[in-house]
Amino acid sequence: MTHGEVVTGFSPRADFKVNVTEIKSHLKVHKEKRTHIQVCGIFPCDRCGKLYVHKNSLQRHMKWECGKEPIFQCPFCPQLCKRKEHRIRHIRRQHSDMIDYIDMDVFPGITEAMNE
Repeated sequence: MTHGEVVTGFSPRADFKVNVTEIKSHLKVHKEKRTHIQVCGIFPCDRCGKLYVHKNSLQRHMKWECGKEPIFQCPFCPQLCKRKEHRIRHIRRQHSDMIDYIDMDVFPGITEAMNE
């Protein structure tokens, strides 16, 4: 099992199943190493069935992603993203040579975010 926020893409439409015992044992490793307080466990999305290790990741998913249309437009291509961070990641990866040409009236604050 790999490390990350999304444990699996389990849903009724998925072609694979989740071994909950394996997930719980994997989480124990993280809980023992944890130096900051964070709610951990297995948090399923009631809408789509995705599972998250952290409650705040599920809350972010439900607020910005699940069942939502993408609203963040790339200034250089037709790409739309559901989250600002994903748009910034897309621009860094796909249009790094074009960052200086972003229209600040249309996309305020995006160049500052690009430098983070």
